[in-house]
Amino acid sequence: MAICVTQFPDQKSHATSTAAEKERAIKNTFNIKDKGIITDHVCQLVLKLINNGVGTEHIDSVMDAVCKTLGVEMVEHVSSCSVGRITIEGGVAGDLRIMEKMIDASSKSWIIFSVLFN
Repeated sequence: MAICVTQFPDQKSHATSTAAEKERAIKNTFNIKDKGIITDHVCQLVLKLINNGVGTEHIDSVMDAVCKTLGVEMVEHVSSCSVGRITIEGGVAGDLRIMEKMIDASSKSWIIFSVLFN
């Protein structure tokens, strides 16, 4: 086999250069949406950024800056309106989680719950 490779150095160099070009052509991308719907991991990222003090109007620019720093292309963008909706959904999910924990807790929790919310 070593004889075959040494007999065709042009083919070997062409194959390696083609493979290198294909590798460079593949770009890392960060997909915000899947079939037009913002993915769950993006929603979690948005909620973490808001929790850490990033304003709703700056979420997209912060995500874009981080992606550019990491050499990743951000596909699509998150509007401040979407950020507001994600925040509301996160709050509702948190409230439901609290209620679920209270249902699973002892009856004393139900007494506190009824006193607080009635």
